[in-house]
Amino acid sequence: FEAAAALDAEPGLAAAIGGRVAAHMEKSSTALVLFEPVMGLREAPRVLADVGRAAGIRCAEMLATVPSVPGRRWQTAVEAAIEKAGVRVVRGEAAGFYKTGRAVGAIRTAEGETVRGRAFVLATGRFVGGGIRREDAFRETLFDLPVACAGAPGPDTPVGDLTARRITDRHTAFSAGVRTDGAMRPLAADGAPAYDNLFAAGAVIGDKEATRGPSGMG
Repeated sequence: FEAAAALDAEPGLAAAIGGRVAAHMEKSSTALVLFEPVMGLREAPRVLADVGRAAGIRCAEMLATVPSVPGRRWQTAVEAAIEKAGVRVVRGEAAGFYKTGRAVGAIRTAEGETVRGRAFVLATGRFVGGGIRREDAFRETLFDLPVACAGAPGPDTPVGDLTARRITDRHTAFSAGVRTDGAMRPLAADGAPAYDNLFAAGAVIGDKEATRGPSGMG
């Protein structure tokens, strides 16, 4: 993050990097140079353009793991769009919830604030985000929803039975997540929507093993 911030703050730095690249590419037929994904936080397009212009070659960034500079860029862009739309933002950790019958009425934060709404979206992620916790078996963290894994015999399958010996084998633990109906509502153990106004999005949804997909963990 420090390198990305420096590239934002010092416009001449990108050109200097491009000059160093050009010095090494004089007799090369290389068509593209890939850099670590740290080419600026807010000024990435300008930084890459400056590097490429000075280097005389097309430049791009490699993929990143999490946490990452591209992830920070995305978060910043989302927050700016939310602010522009006039959406109220409550920062904190969701610690519990209140329900009325089959509906979620409010979320309680660890800081003691109550956030009410007509509908709620569960987008807490999987392991990195903390949306799925590991006990003897996997459970969803906030609503204690049952968790399914692709190919697992049941929701209470021990975690040790969901991994393989070799890293290249299939590890069904990485598909852990809630199941949803056609309206993206998480399902309870009986197969019905847990709550009528609760929806799920992102990695907290199960049955998909991201590490084996075409984009890997990206």
